[in-house]
Amino acid sequence: MIGRGGIKHIDFIEPTTKGQQDLKWLYQSRKIPSDKYNIYPCVVEDFAENKQYDIVIAEGFLDDMNNQEEIIRKLSSMCRPGGIIVVTCADSVGYFVEIMKRLMAQVLAKDIEDFEEKVEFLTKFFEPQLKTLKGCSRPARDWVLDCIMWSSINNKYSFDLNKALDLLKKEFYVLGSSPNLFTDYSWYQDVWHDTVLEYKKQFSVKRMSLLMAGMRETESQEETVNKLVCFFDDIRDVEFKYEETRDEKYIVAIEDMLCKISPMIKKADNHFFTVFQQIQLSLRDISLNQFDISKYPQFFQAFGRSQQYIAFEKKNLNE
Repeated sequence: MIGRGGIKHIDFIEPTTKGQQDLKWLYQSRKIPSDKYNIYPCVVEDFAENKQYDIVIAEGFLDDMNNQEEIIRKLSSMCRPGGIIVVTCADSVGYFVEIMKRLMAQVLAKDIEDFEEKVEFLTKFFEPQLKTLKGCSRPARDWVLDCIMWSSINNKYSFDLNKALDLLKKEFYVLGSSPNLFTDYSWYQDVWHDTVLEYKKQFSVKRMSLLMAGMRETESQEETVNKLVCFFDDIRDVEFKYEETRDEKYIVAIEDMLCKISPMIKKADNHFFTVFQQIQLSLRDISLNQFDISKYPQFFQAFGRSQQYIAFEKKNLNE
């Protein structure tokens, strides 16, 4: 709820006990009165309050859900006409660098059975690289838990910008994305311009720009992009198979896939191609038990544009 002077009240939907405890601690530590927020211990689909909100934010979970359309319908019903909905998107392109780091971590820590011991080992391993990420305030342990230990970034689901546009276009106007991939070429009151179709076309050629933070905007032929997306999806699936089985044949399979897409990557962006080559080198070395992190500085200092935000304004269909 928004009133004069800004946000007056916030409702959180948080199904996990830890999430509820973290939210309470955060608000208490900021000395925010308890009557300014509610925490509902349920999933979005089971939210039973008959409320409509000025702003609805779906942060970082849709790409891990198998009922995304149901959740979007529920979120839409919770947003008043003229209200704003912001959703987080993610796919195997933006997560590629993190998935390769995850593979390195799984191999390096494969002989450590104790969960906490493994987390401590990987935190010490990744902390120096995380410190190179400008503006990063996230503790290294949290990053390891989210990106290396949990399965949320490596599942069979995806919720990319294209899917968000498809699911929300009937009831919402597009406001924009972060990173800003879209340019609006319409003019004032251009009722014939299909903004969503234009944005989908732009995404289809700019999608490789999500491979790495700091990477310049990259446009590729749609056919090339589609081929690369299929490869990145397959690489993510094969990496997960390695996690399940610890069978080194899957590392060899990923090496082979990287060799096949190398010429296409080279055309996309020179700086990222250097990172890509170091990923290939690290995979080869780790297979030969010759892994030396100092040989791959660009790879371990690189981070993907792993999540993207897109905002929509709900249409007033009665006008």
